[in-house]
Amino acid sequence: MEGVHPGDTIKTDWDLEDLQIGLINSRKFSIQACIMLKLQVEVLYDVETILDVLGEESIETHKSSLDIAEIAIYKKDIFRLREETELPKKLPNMDEVLWQQVQLLDLDCKPIEEKIAIQGELQIFLLYLSAGEVPSYETFETTLPFNGILECQGCSEKLVPCITVTTSHKEIEIRPDADGEERVISVEMVLELDMKLYREEKLSYLSDVYGVTQTVTARTEPVIFEKLVYTGTEKCKVTDRIRIENGEPKIQEILHADGNIHITENRQTENGLEWAGNLDVHIFYQSNTKEGYAGMHGVIPFQMAVEIPGDTIEVTCQMNCILQQLSVSMLDQEEVEVKAVLGFQEIAFGKQTRNRIADIAITELDYKTMSELPGIVVYMVQDGDSLWDIGKRYYVPVTAIMEMNDMGNEQIKKGDKILIVK
Repeated sequence: MEGVHPGDTIKTDWDLEDLQIGLINSRKFSIQACIMLKLQVEVLYDVETILDVLGEESIETHKSSLDIAEIAIYKKDIFRLREETELPKKLPNMDEVLWQQVQLLDLDCKPIEEKIAIQGELQIFLLYLSAGEVPSYETFETTLPFNGILECQGCSEKLVPCITVTTSHKEIEIRPDADGEERVISVEMVLELDMKLYREEKLSYLSDVYGVTQTVTARTEPVIFEKLVYTGTEKCKVTDRIRIENGEPKIQEILHADGNIHITENRQTENGLEWAGNLDVHIFYQSNTKEGYAGMHGVIPFQMAVEIPGDTIEVTCQMNCILQQLSVSMLDQEEVEVKAVLGFQEIAFGKQTRNRIADIAITELDYKTMSELPGIVVYMVQDGDSLWDIGKRYYVPVTAIMEMNDMGNEQIKKGDKILIVK
């Protein structure tokens, strides 16, 4: 990885793009997978700039304002989640769990005072062998809402969050109930949170200087600041139909469905940002075969766009994709209809380059230059002129020009006549 040095912290995201499992014989199967790794090195840096000049009455100063995004909190933490539920009375007791699936839905993390509030849903699916003299295959599916609090010193509702959540551990444990029957389902999950919270500030900085009784020279250098240009939450509704492939078992009943969101392309446009991706849907169903169960897979494409107001040059976007809702219904024994709601949390930054004053040099006034200037002149304002530019050209304070011309503010326009006295 070019540009990486020892000691750098590399942020790693991974995406399972494809997974195929094949049966070789009764004791062996093959696994083929394609994993996309996204590696990024993030560098925190400070920018110093001069805010004002004090104690120099003969120096005119000009200040500009700049909207910046400053990172207020950057930390990683772990949130442990534990929820329990019981089998409904209509289902028999469990003897052995054959297949289990736990998926996060509609996850949301919000900053509050000194804390991060976390809420969402756990979708649980089990295929198990029932207890008793005549065991049977049974399925159970439920959705459990959850919420919790994670301590975060310095956090507040005014901060703009960019929080990425990954699952590092999940486990389902079957425990006996009060009667000693295996009916309690306990889910434990560990969520790793990569938290960056930004503070928006309006910075007033020294952008230019000139002297009245002295020659003042400013040395400038370009500096890149980041501005928060967009933050928001978007939803995308996805609907499509999926048919079973030729030769696959026909569908009798949909038992379970889960999905994963994959972003395949993102780009900047004249009006904002666009990205495209796929929703991979895996469906487990009861079939008309001897085995009794089968699975099918479908890929549903989608596109999203976000408008960003103002100048969108060099915009970078960080985005979290969340599966909020997923439902699958039978149309017939060979086709199903998939409906899903995808949630996107975006935060976009725009780079803005400004010349900062790095140093100021003060020398004696050049009297030759001053003697060549007229003692009194009526200046005709040109297109693009500012009162600051005019004062700097004639070595006259802006306040003196305003007083001489009885001006209430610094607003001027092309064609205005301004009296300037040296």
